[in-house]
Amino acid sequence: MQSISRIIEVANPAFLSMKDLALRIERDGVEIARVPLEDLGVLLLDGHGIVLTNTLLAGCALNNVAVAVSGPNHIPAGLMLPMEGNSVHARILRDQIALKPMKKGDLWRAVVVGKLKNQAAVVKAITGSDRKIKVLLPFVRPGDPDNVEARAAQRYFLALFSDDFVRVRHGPGLNSMLDYGYAVMRAAVARSIVMAGMHPALGIHHRNQYNAFALADDLMEPLRPVVDAIVVRYVRKHGEPQELTPLVKRHLLRCVTTRAKWNGKTYPILTAIGHYVTAFRECLRGRRSELKCPDWMSSEE
Repeated sequence: MQSISRIIEVANPAFLSMKDLALRIERDGVEIARVPLEDLGVLLLDGHGIVLTNTLLAGCALNNVAVAVSGPNHIPAGLMLPMEGNSVHARILRDQIALKPMKKGDLWRAVVVGKLKNQAAVVKAITGSDRKIKVLLPFVRPGDPDNVEARAAQRYFLALFSDDFVRVRHGPGLNSMLDYGYAVMRAAVARSIVMAGMHPALGIHHRNQYNAFALADDLMEPLRPVVDAIVVRYVRKHGEPQELTPLVKRHLLRCVTTRAKWNGKTYPILTAIGHYVTAFRECLRGRRSELKCPDWMSSEE
C-alpha cells in the first residue's frame, strides 16, 4: 500500500510544471524546487499568481496526488482527486452501493467510538482529565441514534476551549485554524479513499446530496482530535492568531506529518490513515469483521 510521503504548499506567486515526472516550481524564471511526483501526496495551492500546466495536473492524477486549492480565506475550497486509484474500482464501488443499512450502522458506531477515544485522550493529555468522555463509550449504539457523539463534543470543546467558544465553520480565530486543519485532513483521507478503490461521495452517515466527499467526512471524524490538539497547544503557547499566516498554516500542517497508532503499531499518520481506510473497505466487503480507527499520539510521546 502506498503512503503519502510529502505535503507541499505553494503560497506565493509561482509557475508550476512537470519535468521528468517531478513537480517543478519556478519563480521569476528560476527553478526554486523540484519534487518527484511519486514522493508527493497532497499539493496545496494557496495564493494569488500561481500558474500551473495541464500536464502537471494530469501527472498528479496519474500519480495519485491530491491537489487542493484554497479560497480567499486560505481554507481549501476545491479538491482534485484521481479518477481511478485502484485496479478493482468498479467491483468495490458496487460493494459500496450495496452496503446494507445495518452494516452502515455498525461501521458508524466504530467511527464514533474511535472519535470519542481520541477526544478523551486529547483532553486528558491537555487538562489532566478525560471529562467523563470515556464513560459514554458503552452508550454508543449502531448508527448512534442517541447522538452520543454530540454529548461528548459538548464536554470536549468546553474542556479544551473557553466557556464562550462556539464551533462554527468559516469563523475567525480558533475556528479558522480548525477549518484549515480539518480541510487538510479531509484531503488526505479523501485521497486514501480513492487509492483504496472507493468513491468518496458514498458516505455511511453524512448523506447530503451535494457533498462529494461524504465518506471522507465520515472517516475523518476520529482524526479531528489530532487537529484539535495541535490548535489548542499552539493557542496556549502563542495566543489566538487574528489571521492564518504562513507560519500558522505550517504549524497546522503538522496534523498530517505527525505519528499515530493503528492496530497497536506506530506509523506516520498518513500511513495509519491508509491502513484505516483499507480496513474500512475490507469491512464493507465482508472480508473483515471489525473496524479499527487510528489512535492519537501526543507529540510529546
